Amino acid sequence: MLWIDSERISNGAGIMNKLVICFGIIMCLCITSVLGSGIVLTPDAMALTVNRGVATTFSMNIRNDNNFTVFNISFSNTTGFSFPIINSLSPNQSALVSFSVLTQDLFSSMFVSTVSYLYQIPYTSTPMTYVINATGAGFVPSSLNILQNDSVLWQNLLSQDIVLNDYGSSGFVPVSIPALSSVTRNYNVIHDFSFFNSPLGYTGALHVLNRSGYTFAHDSTADKVIAFNVLSVLPSNTLQINLVGSLSLNNNQSAIGYLQIINNDQSIVVNGIHVSANRWVSNFSENDFNLAPSSSSTVSSKLISFIIQPVVSYTSDTNRSQNILFSVTSTNAGNSSKTIPVFINYQNLDIVTINGTIYTINVLGINDTIQACLQHMNDVGFESCKLLDQYFGHNITVIKEIEAQHKIGENDLTVMLGQLKTFGDVSTRLENKMNLYVDKQDSIMALVKNNSDDITALKQHEGVTDALNKKRQDSQDTRDWVIFTILMIILVAYIIIKFVDNYQYFNRLEEACQIGGDLNG
Repeated sequence: MLWIDSERISNGAGIMNKLVICFGIIMCLCITSVLGSGIVLTPDAMALTVNRGVATTFSMNIRNDNNFTVFNISFSNTTGFSFPIINSLSPNQSALVSFSVLTQDLFSSMFVSTVSYLYQIPYTSTPMTYVINATGAGFVPSSLNILQNDSVLWQNLLSQDIVLNDYGSSGFVPVSIPALSSVTRNYNVIHDFSFFNSPLGYTGALHVLNRSGYTFAHDSTADKVIAFNVLSVLPSNTLQINLVGSLSLNNNQSAIGYLQIINNDQSIVVNGIHVSANRWVSNFSENDFNLAPSSSSTVSSKLISFIIQPVVSYTSDTNRSQNILFSVTSTNAGNSSKTIPVFINYQNLDIVTINGTIYTINVLGINDTIQACLQHMNDVGFESCKLLDQYFGHNITVIKEIEAQHKIGENDLTVMLGQLKTFGDVSTRLENKMNLYVDKQDSIMALVKNNSDDITALKQHEGVTDALNKKRQDSQDTRDWVIFTILMIILVAYIIIKFVDNYQYFNRLEEACQIGGDLNG
């Protein structure tokens, strides 16, 4: 038979768990102590873009995570960087450090800098011996600072005996020195002494200082590393873009314009120059080119032409200047942009005459636009109508006739008007197409309804099944309770019967004992 002491195992497991928890806590504290030591740099990596020849300023945060003060925080491998002097940081103290980068070269490079600091440790130097000479002109030196437990070699350079006596009750112990001889004395008491030379009377001073002090130490394992990814580019004003002359033209009129692209730098070839505009401009005569550097007497530039054709939709957009944004990009001189005005001459865009018919232009809302499409577009027009959402964010032109309105995009004006006049019974054909669409929609709705009915029936079936299962479980529980009750009744009856039988047995036994006593008597 195997016997197990569960209490002992339980106690042993509890002790083991406590040991594991304690060990985990100790390890966490140790790890926290290690990870928390040193200084913390935020961020610990920086991407810096600087303009060549221009000092650019950046900033970072440094926090002292040690439980002691750190001193002289410095950065290594930082050619072109200028960091401020960070003399000290107290425990948990932070400092926002602003630094600048200046370079005369163009490059893309990574500088990995080591950030280190010093901390104080107690320091005790080795005792030393210092010399004081007694001369006819006085003591050399006349005042001396030494550390506790240092010694002084007193040298008499005179041809007569002298005595160094205390001066002003400073506690100096007299020293007798024969002519042209020397005497050494040790001083281990921190004190300021004054003395004089008898018989000449020259005075001197000796200051004994505390030997124990502090010095600076460096621990390379606590250094931090920060990566500076530096991209040096030419300043954005290196590239300039100017419009030659001015532009004034009618709506939908094509014209030629000229741009002057300038490289202001006198030492760098600007590579990969690309010119673009935000609207109405196309066909640059030259693009994706390089531009030589300027000189002290000549500005390097290139003249390129372009085609411009303004397109506006409203009368209010004419008789005024419209802005075009020209952009110039390069691979090594940054990017530049300039907004150039273009004057659009006056034109009444509210009335259009096509084939002798006068049309009035109105702007409709989205709902009216869709209604106009559904009423007046042919098959091809209906497909175009479905794509009109691309026009909703732009100017939309609507032609209003006597009987109906037609929603037309700016560039499709003539084509779509021709479609409306060419095709015949548009309403009937569109109605047929819409009927097909409605029939398809009805079939989809019917399918959705059938699916919904199936889902409803399934849910009803699941509800009935759950109810039957619950009823079956209740019946089973009832039978179990009835059987349990009957068994309990039988058990109680059995106990009562046994009790009665025992009671009768003891009564008969008592009667038998009484009869036996009578017979013996």
